[in-house]
Amino acid sequence: MYSNPVILDDELRAHLNRLNEADCVAAMKILRQRLTVLRKPDYYLSITVEDLQLSTRAFDVLKANHLETVMDILECGYDNIGLFRHAGQHTVNEIKNKVERLVANKNKVRGLTGQDLARAIGVE
Repeated sequence: MYSNPVILDDELRAHLNRLNEADCVAAMKILRQRLTVLRKPDYYLSITVEDLQLSTRAFDVLKANHLETVMDILECGYDNIGLFRHAGQHTVNEIKNKVERLVANKNKVRGLTGQDLARAIGVE
């Protein structure tokens, strides 16, 4: 197996020529699946603030400033969130802790929402 993800066309062709048709079909299926996964953004970044189970104040601060997803929160940054109206240090810490738990457990959360998501990241 190659550790280098970049394989020259000639090199790939040489390896595929050694495989029978069934092996080629299986290899192409695996390559398509991996390519599909690589093209998708990380799921956890698209989780909405509603699914983070935040306090009303933290939720309202994020919504009032048009931060809808975890990606929006990370792009904005915690320091900038602290500058928002009604976002004291406690609110920023709450948001930061939930997002950091989510990031640390990102492999467990694919497809989860609400209480299931809260249980997976340990924030119930």
